[in-house]
Amino acid sequence: MKTTFFLFFVLAFPAVVHAAPVPLSDFARTDSFDDVQISPNGRYLAMRMPIGKDFGIAIVDLSGKTRGTKVNVGADRSVVDYQWASDDRLVFSIGENFGFADAPWMTGELFAINADGKAGRYIYGFRGSTIEIGTRIGTATQSNGSAYLVRTLPDDPGHVIIAAYDFVANADRVRAVAMKLDVFNGKREPLVSAPITGGVQFVADRQGFVRFVVGEDDKGYTVTYARSPDHPDWRVLGRGEKKFTVLPEGFSNDDRYVFLLSDEKTPLQCLIREDLQTGEQQQLSCDANFDAERVVRAADDGDPVGVLYRGDRPRFDVLDPGSPDGHTLEALQTAFAGSIAIPVSSTRDGSRTVVEVYSDKDPGDFYLFDNKTKHADFLVGARQWIDPRQMAARQPISLKARDGTVLHGYLTLPIGGGKHLPLVVVPHGGPFGIADHWRWDEDAQLLANHGYAVLQINFRGSGGFGSAFENAGRHGWDSVMIDDIVDATHWAVNQGDADAQRVCIYGASYGGYAALMSAERAPDLYRCAVGYAGVYDLPKLADDSDIGETSSGEGFIAEFIGDNRADLTAASPVEHVDKLKAALLIVHGTADKRAPFSQAESLRDALDKRHYPYEWMAVTGEGHGFYKPEDRQAFFAKLIGFLDHNIGPDAPAATADPGGQ
Repeated sequence: MKTTFFLFFVLAFPAVVHAAPVPLSDFARTDSFDDVQISPNGRYLAMRMPIGKDFGIAIVDLSGKTRGTKVNVGADRSVVDYQWASDDRLVFSIGENFGFADAPWMTGELFAINADGKAGRYIYGFRGSTIEIGTRIGTATQSNGSAYLVRTLPDDPGHVIIAAYDFVANADRVRAVAMKLDVFNGKREPLVSAPITGGVQFVADRQGFVRFVVGEDDKGYTVTYARSPDHPDWRVLGRGEKKFTVLPEGFSNDDRYVFLLSDEKTPLQCLIREDLQTGEQQQLSCDANFDAERVVRAADDGDPVGVLYRGDRPRFDVLDPGSPDGHTLEALQTAFAGSIAIPVSSTRDGSRTVVEVYSDKDPGDFYLFDNKTKHADFLVGARQWIDPRQMAARQPISLKARDGTVLHGYLTLPIGGGKHLPLVVVPHGGPFGIADHWRWDEDAQLLANHGYAVLQINFRGSGGFGSAFENAGRHGWDSVMIDDIVDATHWAVNQGDADAQRVCIYGASYGGYAALMSAERAPDLYRCAVGYAGVYDLPKLADDSDIGETSSGEGFIAEFIGDNRADLTAASPVEHVDKLKAALLIVHGTADKRAPFSQAESLRDALDKRHYPYEWMAVTGEGHGFYKPEDRQAFFAKLIGFLDHNIGPDAPAATADPGGQ
């Protein structure tokens, strides 16, 4: 049973009301909290929380000596990442919000504030000016560039290490500089420049010495460098003849080894320990089918304890089950059987740890685990109004695509199950590097709660299945990625789970593109299609979207979608509406910057030209996905009504062909 560990100054937890179906308003509400972190001394808890349509930070004093603090970074901005720089001071970065369906765009600005809400300071960024974050924030010298936090310094709590980039016309030519940044006044001290241009990842030890960096050379191949206090010049540690993943996870206690998540020598991402002197590598953990995604380390920069593999269902590979930390990690999984328990933040001495616990039916709760008493106290829930008993199970599935490639995904059936159900296929957005996982999913639960089976497939281009699988989606928006979605739909029908005459496809962002393109590529398979904040006209996307406003965005379009206008045109759903047979619902926000409203207008114009009927929902002021609960609820009502009419209880028996074909 969950028990509230503390009374939070801004939150009242409502009692769960057992009702079926679950009210649409319960799905329309956004998470109350995420990313909970405990201060090094254990006195404070910080957590991201919604403030209006944006995300700020709430800080709670567990000792009860001071009132809680809320940190707000202004309209259309959200706190994206934060860390405790000391026992009582936070450093955080912000991002610009584009909509619910897209992550905030990092601005490269850094802020700091005390746990009591005082001494707020803008410590790095291009604005260099006063900005509201709850109370007035002090100014710092303007920086013509952006930065990200490399690490905090336990032995120097007044400073952090950052990587700074000057703004230049060509982002590929900028050379990052590692700096020591004062978290009170924003003063900075350059430490070392990167040995290569472009985006890099620095790794510094706890004394602040930058020992390791990874980036790409002028051929696009991954290269790593190392240095030491005795030999401060950069030297090449490893250079491959390809681009591969290297995600640094910090150093060993003696600074001799660097821990990496890497697929340099393996098809999938594994945990590697690399000797900084010799370059010799030792594989510590690897899986035959899935990438290693997260490393849990012992407190205070200790050695790795376990490696998280999300896979079909998330699991930990505990590196040393006989160690105290390994035993604790295993014990947490046993205590929260049926869920996954992930340590996310610990005190400096390791006596207390914040643990996130979630499952396919539970959006997630945070607990404070006492390592001495072995007791976990409930803190907060992401969506505590959701009753897991009213949620449907997400069944991991695997199948072979037409070319033999193994695909993984999830089938969510309404509670009680059944065969030959109306099916909604929900391709994810992104699409590259993103994947559907075994955890509570808003779309799947909403639809299952209204009687629909839900199919989500991780098509090629999705992340977590190796770089070859992800790269196979390049220039495959309209081909192999759609083939995978169509093949998975046929699989669900052939398994007997879905009624072949009652299949709809619905998605947001790239998922909206995939919904329309799938309905065009397989017109007899889908009875209806829903595009939400979708992309339908690729040349116009390159012209109008914020993606095309930067050199990196232009590079993304060329590298992942298409490198000439003819290819972009051919891959656009607006060019193939003559193939449609499905009923259509088009939903878009007028303020969308990522997939501008002109995308929906282009599709509407193409349909009107053909006199093809459709349903339309445009919401003024909403961006890439709807933020306001009332707008989200209105959309969900429209979606369920559309599905009910076409493949649900109100659907006619005949196969839909609104175009009269």
